[in-house]
Formats: sequence, structure tokens, C-alpha cells
Amino acid sequence: MERIKQSVDRLAGTGFDDIAAVNAQLHAQLGPAQPRDGFDVRVSDSGVLGGIQVSDIELRSTTDDASHATLRLRFPAPGVPIEQVPWPNAVLYPPRPDAADSAAYWSVDVANDTQVILGLPRIRRV
Repeated sequence: MERIKQSVDRLAGTGFDDIAAVNAQLHAQLGPAQPRDGFDVRVSDSGVLGGIQVSDIELRSTTDDASHATLRLRFPAPGVPIEQVPWPNAVLYPPRPDAADSAAYWSVDVANDTQVILGLPRIRRV
């Protein structure tokens, strides 16, 4: 988990408007920006974060300011064990009881007013 933390901290320090730097950090090749619902969306099938192969990479930024962006990616099943996160200010949010598809997640504020969300696997409800 420490390698993931270091990689996330480095990535958070990278301006998401610098596509070449994001590509280098993720060992990926994000495609050209495609307009979608008022956002510019760039995608890549795969990359690497913290030495772990990731997939379904999506960088979504507002059309008028590429620095306001959200980066999503998927770790392979069964995922990265995230019972504990290495950021002292991380907050664990449980699944919402009123939303059947809701999952628990960790949220942490890191460098440059960047918020990192680490989703936890969905547990089947009975």
C-alpha cells in the first residue's frame, strides 16, 4: 500500500492539464479529448500505478479549465487491500443504505487541493 500512496502523491502533484506528465506517471497513453456532457474526456485501456497494472483509465476535465479534473482507474480483481490507508487524514465513508449500488470508500485530501477517493469492493447485501 505504501507504493500506491507514493504513486498517488506524485500523481496528485502533477497538473492534470499536463497530459504528457499524466501519461508518464501512469505509463499510459491517454487518447485525444472527446467532448462528453460538458467535459473533455480522455481514456486509456491500461497503465501502471505503484507497480500494479490498472485498466479503464479516464481523465475527465471541465471544457473551460483542464486543471479541474477527475482521474479514475481500476485495479485488477481482487483489487488492492485497503483496510488501512497510509494517509493520516483519510476518512472512511460507509455505503449509503438508501442506494443499492453504493459502495464504501476512503476519501483523503492530498497536495494541490486534490481529493483522492479509493473505492472499496462492493459487498453483496442480503
